[in-house]
Amino acid sequence: MKQLKVIILFFLGISGTNAQSEQLEILLIGASHNYAEAQDVSGVHQKIAAFKPEAFFGEWLSPEDEKRVHDYWNKENVKARTKRLYDKRPIAEEKLPGVIAELKQKVNSNPSDFKAKVDLAHAYYLGLDAGNGYYQMWQVSKALKKNHADAPLFEYAKLVLSPWADSLHKFVNGYSNNEYDLIAFPMMQKLGLPEMYAMDSQEFDPFWGEAWAYSDSLATLYEQQVSRDSNSAEALQYKAIQQKVKEMEKKWKNGTGVYGPDKKTEMLNTPEADDYLFRVNIVSPELLALRGFPAHAFQEKLHWWMMRNITMCQNTIDRAKAGGFKRVAVIVGAGHRYPMATLFSQMPGVKLVNLLDLR
Repeated sequence: MKQLKVIILFFLGISGTNAQSEQLEILLIGASHNYAEAQDVSGVHQKIAAFKPEAFFGEWLSPEDEKRVHDYWNKENVKARTKRLYDKRPIAEEKLPGVIAELKQKVNSNPSDFKAKVDLAHAYYLGLDAGNGYYQMWQVSKALKKNHADAPLFEYAKLVLSPWADSLHKFVNGYSNNEYDLIAFPMMQKLGLPEMYAMDSQEFDPFWGEAWAYSDSLATLYEQQVSRDSNSAEALQYKAIQQKVKEMEKKWKNGTGVYGPDKKTEMLNTPEADDYLFRVNIVSPELLALRGFPAHAFQEKLHWWMMRNITMCQNTIDRAKAGGFKRVAVIVGAGHRYPMATLFSQMPGVKLVNLLDLR
């Protein structure tokens, strides 16, 4: 992990430490977008409750960024969803803030009015606030999971649901077993936090996609090259590094000695997970020193990855300060955890809190 930190800090040109006064505490939580096994998240919930965040940030684009960024992996889906929801029930853009404010008041005064939550989700999505639209529909999905017989509510929810969610089972499953279902949303409810705050960045996505494809293609050529002489020192080094990743993957699937498969979130916040995920998402650092390995292509890939992480960190700080918050929780896909932790720890006025340090 020290080698990985050196790579990131070298890339950023950072050598010092955060010596300024700590004004914003950030609890950074690495999580999974899809928990395959049943999870025991009680310990994670206890740690978050002990931290007492005033706001929760997640991997969502803000409405402003959604309007500004014209090309990224999910843009066409967002356009299609917005058109579909507008066609079902049009709301003029200039009227959306007032409609959302009115529906929020209605939901707050009667939390059991799930049709109002569908209406609020519809308005949020039209306003390009996907994180809060999703949060409202998650609450509707939980109500229907408890009461499968509420056919009128399911029919009403189709105002927002995509065509593929044509059954109650598909609807409920579509909002299950991710970081929001198991961690963020239940804790937001417990702590009385009504909204999800956006901090994602997608403005570099086209460059990231190109760099990923380019580095992968060169890595394939390199592997073919070294395989021509499988007994060469370079080939043996390459095989040893790849075998190390395979062994890490086995350990990852079976859990560690401390955390079993039902404690995946805790496992995702360990140095071992940071190391493994960096190797899977970017590159094994040892490969960069091998003769003939296309290190330049992977440095380009790392560049765009870090540009996204830098912007995500800055978005969090700027929006937390704009909201007047002193303590916030940030939940991200675990591949972001280590780079963001490294960045936050170097940013002035920020105190980073790691999940596993809480009791």
